Amino acid sequence: FIFDEVRDYVIYGAIALIIIALLGWWIITIIRRNIEKRRARVKVEPKLPPHVVANKALVELAHKKLWQNGKFKPYYTAITSILRVYISERWGLSAMEMTSDEIITALREIDIPTESRSNLIEILRTADMVKFAKAEPDAEINEQAYTYAYYFVENTKQMAEERIEGKQDITINTNITD
Repeated sequence: FIFDEVRDYVIYGAIALIIIALLGWWIITIIRRNIEKRRARVKVEPKLPPHVVANKALVELAHKKLWQNGKFKPYYTAITSILRVYISERWGLSAMEMTSDEIITALREIDIPTESRSNLIEILRTADMVKFAKAEPDAEINEQAYTYAYYFVENTKQMAEERIEGKQDITINTNITD
């Protein structure tokens, strides 16, 4: 072969390779930008602590006014579901699949304030009576179940230790003497 015979093919081939390389670079750049935009758009919100989720759910339940409208079974189903989710998230138990007695037994192993434990037992027993024996508790017991659920969550919540580097804990002495 003489260079003059293949010169046109080499020039056109080189131009074609340059165009293909530029197109490839342009497509890869567009794909990378789209991926970065998607990553920026999809913000992973930090998971709320179990006690915050439970408290929000209890507040929403109170606004529904179920038991005030004679809907005792949905009211107690909601309270026990909120507590089961809280227990599952807080202690890693599979409380959603457990019976009330199994939850009570499983929580014996865990350090919980005695009053909170007895309040939970009372809520679960009352809920079982409402759901399975079609009991209709009076207003005081319904309000008490809500209060017990709220204080169970508050008394057993896990306190997160947040420390910032370079900062020290500040203690203020508040002893007042006469």
